[in-house]
Amino acid sequence: MRRKHRLCWLRRASQLLALALFLYLFFATAFWYIGNIPVNAFFRLDPWVGLLAMVASRQLIASFAWAVLVLVLTLAFGRAWCGWLCPLGTTIELSGGQSRGRLPGRLWALKYVVAAGALGTAALASLSLALLDPITVLFRALALSLLPALDWALTRLESLLFQVGALQGALVAFEEMTRGRIIPYGEASFRLGLSFFIFFVGILFLNQMRPRFWCRYICPLGAFLGLTSKVAVVRRRVDERCIDCGRCQRMCPTAAIAGKEADFKSDAAECIMCLECEALCPVQAISFGVPGSMWPDALYSPSRRLVLGSLVGGVLWGLLGKPKPSQGGSLGLPVIRPPGAQGADFLGRCIRCGECMKVCPTAGLRPALLEAGLEGFWTPVLVPRLGYCEYACNSCGLVCPSGAIRTLPLAVKQEVVLGKASIDRTRCVAWADNTPCGVCEEVCPIPDKAIRLQAGQGRGGGGGGRVPRPVMIEERCIGCGLCEYKCPVEGESAIRVGIRFPGEGEEED
Repeated sequence: MRRKHRLCWLRRASQLLALALFLYLFFATAFWYIGNIPVNAFFRLDPWVGLLAMVASRQLIASFAWAVLVLVLTLAFGRAWCGWLCPLGTTIELSGGQSRGRLPGRLWALKYVVAAGALGTAALASLSLALLDPITVLFRALALSLLPALDWALTRLESLLFQVGALQGALVAFEEMTRGRIIPYGEASFRLGLSFFIFFVGILFLNQMRPRFWCRYICPLGAFLGLTSKVAVVRRRVDERCIDCGRCQRMCPTAAIAGKEADFKSDAAECIMCLECEALCPVQAISFGVPGSMWPDALYSPSRRLVLGSLVGGVLWGLLGKPKPSQGGSLGLPVIRPPGAQGADFLGRCIRCGECMKVCPTAGLRPALLEAGLEGFWTPVLVPRLGYCEYACNSCGLVCPSGAIRTLPLAVKQEVVLGKASIDRTRCVAWADNTPCGVCEEVCPIPDKAIRLQAGQGRGGGGGGRVPRPVMIEERCIGCGLCEYKCPVEGESAIRVGIRFPGEGEEED
């Protein structure tokens, strides 16, 4: 019995260590840290998103070779990933949970519907349903919701405390130590941040209705690993010493154990190998090992009709996003992708994980809504007015776990064209108001400058000479958006990437 309790403590230690590693890699996903640290390790271990990405892109993706380790673990010990290593599962378990009211017994089918629907969508080269993967759910909630909220609160608290002279030195040291490492460089407020937060809180709230509600009924990775677990080598066993007390059934966090009529057998597809039932059994009738039958009775198995219907539903959902959006989004809006994401297979590889948005040092990468079409929902787009593509940064390609954003050497990345900037002469103060301004030319990071100041000619509004005015040299522009970000015009910038204004490129008369 003591050994069994030690195994339970070992499981809890494994859960906490895995969660701590996930959080470490999350904060290490920063401009300063990436390099030899595999910050995307948990995504590369995820066999579900790996399978979806390979189906959607019609390619084998080498970076997901790590996922074979999880599959081997599952074939050996069942859904041990869910009970021992999954960071979202651990977070859910730490939030507590209890059974309230009655739920339909067939609710188990939901996770198979979600999984089959995602596969059907991936068959049409769309990963729009990959956003329900548990690793992406937790990472997005932290990166696009909770961390920006923490940054907002800390920034305002520091502004308040900075008024106290004795604290200024400590606050400056705190900023130097955390800014860019734990706290983002630029204060980012993502437009979908609240929705990510609500979704994450909703998962924890459902846990108060049933322990591990997400794991039982919704998680597509759990469904995939559950089907694999049906042929696992090590599983739960109940011998003749069982006294039918029912304790194991009542405490099982995933309701994997059947009732007395089934001799308290368990469904290998639902058991997360928590071992709590073994430690709880008063007569030691429960053990874990090689079962007598490789195919024990299941509490629930998805029917072929259900699976086929879900696959068709996923295909129909994928068709809603067709045809693929072009460089301009389906709503006619400019869509600027990260460098290295210009390939035709980008939408078939992007798993909507948020790694690129987390690592972007300017917070310029944002999740798309409908401007990139349904297929591009929650994929990264650059919004230059909010943050530009740093000329000396290629971090997004380094952290992308699926290769949707290719890893480009910095020298190559600096030549990738994201778009073309254009000057709106009706808003530019130098053109419209004859007011001196050369900010866009000054900040342009291209060594030979993609913007030049055209010498003033003729007569200005007050009878004086015209001030120098910015003119684009289109063949040099890479569309990084720094000029749009820095443009001092209030509101919409006078120079924008991806928009062609009338009169742009014409020389002054």
